[in-house]
Amino acid sequence: MPHGKGGRSSVSGIVATVFGATGFLGRYVVNHLGRMGSQVIIPYRCGKYDIMHLRPMGDLGQLLFLEWDARDKDSIRRVVQHSNVVINLIGRDWETKNYDFEDVFVKIPQAIAQLSKEAGVEKFIHVSHLNANIKSSSRYLRNKAVGEKVVRDAFPEAIIIKPSDIFGREDRFLNSFASMHRFGPIPLGSLGWKTVKQPVYVVDVSKGIVNAVKDPDANGKSFAFVGPSRYLLFHLVKYIFAVAHRLFLPFPLPLFAYRWVARVFEISPFEPWITRDKVERKKV
Repeated sequence: MPHGKGGRSSVSGIVATVFGATGFLGRYVVNHLGRMGSQVIIPYRCGKYDIMHLRPMGDLGQLLFLEWDARDKDSIRRVVQHSNVVINLIGRDWETKNYDFEDVFVKIPQAIAQLSKEAGVEKFIHVSHLNANIKSSSRYLRNKAVGEKVVRDAFPEAIIIKPSDIFGREDRFLNSFASMHRFGPIPLGSLGWKTVKQPVYVVDVSKGIVNAVKDPDANGKSFAFVGPSRYLLFHLVKYIFAVAHRLFLPFPLPLFAYRWVARVFEISPFEPWITRDKVERKKV
């Protein structure tokens, strides 16, 4: 039962399991839920030191950290069984040997949605992407689209959030372009004149998700989250370099060459700066 004035020391009545809480968007969602007095269950697969930054985001005893296995249904059931809200923020920018895009965006969300429905969860929120399309040239976006369908089939009242490119302090959107200065001239397909972006601020996305949790009329609906302005990619990257006080020297890199460069990064043992799939997403 909700009581209190609405701050972190009050009780909102929300018990939320947030999958993907350790990610870029997740930390903001946990913070907003914690500030309104919600109890938040945080499933994690990383080391304990990698979740320390989340601990101050809720009042004493309001954040519960549980280890989980994405392929173990009993593990998923354990972290959703006492919640009235489940939020799925699980995402991955590139595929690995352990988890490909189908695992991350289709199979795991489907299992979470099914088990949440069985557990009697009142509200399920699934975060997809604005450009999710079954006919996309990007495996990432194709699987995002399939993920929306399987989640809706498993949990018909699910709320689907479809944000555009999300930016913020720790993002992989603006920062990926900013890091291009290491390579000298900046490779842009068609010089960025044919690609339009409408990025949205991570705090606004987080607030929108929390508002969907509180809105009884949001169930079963899909919401597109976009920023207030649209930009040509050329102007956007030029602005990033201006803010960073770096010389902006763009050059048109053909798509086949961009894919070849991305392939080199893919076979690197380190985190890939670019992948062939990300090349496809950059031009959408």
